[in-house]
Amino acid sequence: MSDQPQKTLTRRSIRTIVDLTKALDRAVVPHEVVTVAAVALGVARPDAPDASELISRILLSDEKVTPIADVIRLAAVDPLDLALEVLSLERDGIKAVWSVLEALGATDGGRLPQADTQAARRTAQVLSRLSPQAIATAQAAVEFARGVVPTPPESDASRAPEPVAAPAAVDHVPGDYEDSFVSALEED
Repeated sequence: MSDQPQKTLTRRSIRTIVDLTKALDRAVVPHEVVTVAAVALGVARPDAPDASELISRILLSDEKVTPIADVIRLAAVDPLDLALEVLSLERDGIKAVWSVLEALGATDGGRLPQADTQAARRTAQVLSRLSPQAIATAQAAVEFARGVVPTPPESDASRAPEPVAAPAAVDHVPGDYEDSFVSALEED
C-alpha cells in the first residue's frame, strides 16, 4: 500500500500552516476577521491571539465556524421569527452567537441577560441591526477559520519590480522556511 495519500495530506497541512503563518505575520487578514475567527474557535485571548494556538485550532477544530455561520444565517431571518430562531439555539448556542456579535462590535458593550428568553430577545435585537459590513466580516472569518487565506489585491505599485540592494551578510532569507518544509517532505 502506498504512502502517497498520507504524504499528500501532510504536504497540504504544511502548506496551510505556512500560508496561515505568513498571512498572520504579514497582516494579510484584517484584525477584525482574525478576532471573530478566534472567538468562534475558542482561542484564549481572541483580541490578540497567539498565532500557534489559532493555527492549531483552525487545523484541528471540527465545528469551527458554527457560531459565525449561525450569525450569518440568523441575520437573514425575518425579524418576526428571529427571537424564536435564536431561542432554538439553546443557552450555549446563544452565548456562542453573542460572543461572535461582541467580536463584531455589534453589542454596544451590553451584556447578555441570564434568562434564556430575554437573552434570545436581546440577541435578536442585535442581529436585526447587523450591518452589511459586519456580515461581510463574519463571512471572511468563516473562510479564515476554514484555513482559507485571502490573496491580497495587487496594485499597480506592487506589480512593478523594486530594486533590491544585496545585503552584506544574510543569516536567514524570508520564505526559505516554507520551501525547506515542503522539499523535506518531497524527498521522502
